[in-house]
Amino acid sequence: MAHPAYVAIDGGGSHCLARIYDNQGQLLSEGNGGPASLRFGVDRIWESIEVATAEAADAIGLERSGWTGLEAALGLAGLVGAEDGELVASHPHPFGRLAVATDAHTAALGAFMGEEGAVLILGTGSCGMAFTPGEGFHSVGGWGFPASDAGSGARLGLSALRESLLVHERLEPASRLADEIMAYFDGQPGNLMKWQYTAEPRDYAAFAPLVFRHSDEGDHLATRLVNELLDGAEMLARGLLAKGVDRIAMGGSIGHRIEPFMKQRLGNRLKDAAGDALDGALLMAREPERFAPWPTDDPAD
Repeated sequence: MAHPAYVAIDGGGSHCLARIYDNQGQLLSEGNGGPASLRFGVDRIWESIEVATAEAADAIGLERSGWTGLEAALGLAGLVGAEDGELVASHPHPFGRLAVATDAHTAALGAFMGEEGAVLILGTGSCGMAFTPGEGFHSVGGWGFPASDAGSGARLGLSALRESLLVHERLEPASRLADEIMAYFDGQPGNLMKWQYTAEPRDYAAFAPLVFRHSDEGDHLATRLVNELLDGAEMLARGLLAKGVDRIAMGGSIGHRIEPFMKQRLGNRLKDAAGDALDGALLMAREPERFAPWPTDDPAD
């Protein structure tokens, strides 16, 4: 069997995926873990990474003592800059060489396999990242829910809950989407109020498929909410184009869901991705100096 050499990690607000590769970059196995976003703390990140890596390692018979031979790269949600990366990297870990970046960095690398281009990631959260060889990375958005995350599942869910309360109180026209959402809370606004005290971004994002389904069925409220989400996604995409790239790939569950609509808005500047965030993490694991993630610019610059 080929010798395991690299482990690539894609850690998001809902789950973590690990892939182990040999020294030629060939995929050997993969595994899953829980959320791996800095929002949940460094200990939770590493717990999820180790669960995912253990599943991948078990599939190829790699003992934990052999993990020290793995060169790892982590692409994680919720990191803001180099200090956050150093915080994660300084935590005790089982790997050899370690590179840490945001999931947007690794997704941008993977989208065009280390060549010029950008990725717009719309999942539980959202972020846009452009990469130009020799110039590095440039980001837009990605400052977290609820203040940021335009075009994300969490923002869509939050909007759906807010509007459903207005419909329930007869402050807005009736909506089948609102009826179904309020039925989830037994028709009691107080239940929704208590729910939000402990709800995480992925809990809000769990309502996104419901919004899309009702939009497909013609519900006026759901259609308006999806159009607002598209407006937010287009805003981020045009911000990426302003960074000097001429092609963008969509990433994330919401991104793939709205890709046909974004194609109408962006035309041939929207391209199919050649790879994913784990492909980008593999590139970073193999050549961490070439693909060093920081510094990135402030989106306001």
